[in-house]
Amino acid sequence: MKRDKIHSIFLTVIIFLGTICAILPSAHAWDLFVTPGSRSTVPGGTVTFWIQVTGPATPFTIQLLVSPPTLGLTVSFSHNNLHAPYSSIMYVHVSPTQSPGTYPVYLWGHPSGIPFPGPGNIAKTVYVVVGAPIPTTDWEVFNPYITPASPKEGDKVYFGVWMRALASTAPFPQTVRMVMYFAGTVIPLTVSYPGPTGFPYNLKIATPWTAKEGSYVVSWTIDPSPYQYNDPNRANNMASLPFSVGAAPPPFNFAIEATPGSRSVRAGKSATFTVAVKLVSGTAQSVSLSLEGLPDDASYSFSPASGTPTFTSTLTVSTEASAPPGTYQLTIRGEGGGVMQSATVSLTVERAKAASSLSLSASPTSLKVGESVSVVGTLSPPVATTIELLYRRPDGFELSKQVATSASGAFSDSFKPDIAGAWIVRARWAGDADREGSESAPVSFLVEAPPKREWWEAIPGGLAGPMAAVLIALAILIAALALRGRGPKGGAQPTPAPAPAPTPPAAPATAAKRCPNCGAEYPEGSAFCPKCGEKIP
Repeated sequence: MKRDKIHSIFLTVIIFLGTICAILPSAHAWDLFVTPGSRSTVPGGTVTFWIQVTGPATPFTIQLLVSPPTLGLTVSFSHNNLHAPYSSIMYVHVSPTQSPGTYPVYLWGHPSGIPFPGPGNIAKTVYVVVGAPIPTTDWEVFNPYITPASPKEGDKVYFGVWMRALASTAPFPQTVRMVMYFAGTVIPLTVSYPGPTGFPYNLKIATPWTAKEGSYVVSWTIDPSPYQYNDPNRANNMASLPFSVGAAPPPFNFAIEATPGSRSVRAGKSATFTVAVKLVSGTAQSVSLSLEGLPDDASYSFSPASGTPTFTSTLTVSTEASAPPGTYQLTIRGEGGGVMQSATVSLTVERAKAASSLSLSASPTSLKVGESVSVVGTLSPPVATTIELLYRRPDGFELSKQVATSASGAFSDSFKPDIAGAWIVRARWAGDADREGSESAPVSFLVEAPPKREWWEAIPGGLAGPMAAVLIALAILIAALALRGRGPKGGAQPTPAPAPAPTPPAAPATAAKRCPNCGAEYPEGSAFCPKCGEKIP
């Protein structure tokens, strides 16, 4: 009986507590949290608070509300009147005319079906600190750019943007925050804008970015603070630039070609080669030329010594007479843009020849046509060889004769000029394996025309010849007349005279005059062949 009474009392308590729990939500069934405890802003600004309704899922909704409202503050919620648990953001907008000060915001969590205010409601208080008004500036960000405009992989890329203040209630200069967003990186900047209103200011990042192939977007935002703004027009505070980075260009390279592949030069002389520097790939860069492998007593020069491929240079190798004979492999090197290339040519240096000289004189220096001029000369150092004598006529035509020198180097010639005027004679020698060729100084002599003869002086034998001819002609005429008077007797008819012979055809035009010795043509009036030097009959 006693145990039943205890059970009855316990059951009554449980039913009572269940009834209370059914009517009033338990204080531990849900809860209300708000952070932070306070926010600061300026007149016209907006601040946010984060609200969390916690606990197990409730069969009733919980409404967020502010009571009593604070004058000059307008409150709204991102989410409201939902079953627990849920989160919401409380926006508190401050009137532009609000005076500076600290203002409370009375936040409540009100379960549906429960009287408000009263038990079962949860209250929290946060504060909004309103400061003095800040200057207002309408900023504009425009024309973002990159340099170079079309980068390739590996290029150094610089970022920049233009900005300006369109309107402001504060004096200049002004300091404003700027943020560049690129490839997941945020770069904050502090910019001191010099003013005045409307002045375009160029902001450039000094540190370059090494480009990688792909597509990108770079964005610029001015005054991006999430808590307060002093810009009434945020629509023009951001600018973006999409761009692409192309594949890296091929590396710079070039090739060198030298022609001819080999040269021979006598010591003391020069040889030249043509060097072609050709672009193979990449962007052309300056290439400098040099030479290796020269023998002693030799030097070189390039013209030009450097250039941007493709270009051509002339290599000149100069040797002294003392340069040692031999064959040398010369290496032409080109260097530029971190690349070195080469080409090889062969230079053969031959032993230097000794110098030679020719002396010449003519005698007499004045003569008449038909007379002979004597030309003598000496080759030094002496050697038995053949010398070429060149006689230049007054009309510019040259006659060539070959004359031999003695062991002492002496030579001579006798020559009959065929026309009047100023003549010039010179001697030249081609040289041999040990000596250089040479040529004498020209020697002149004057040829005069012979005195004019009377017509009878041109007749062989003078007048005796013509007189004899006349007498013979008379004798023939008398004999012919005598025979005619002795005609045939008895009226015999005289023997008819034979028919006259037909007129022979005209002789062909005179053929060109040619030397009977070598067959070469020679001009009218020449006494010697211009090719072989033999006298023309």
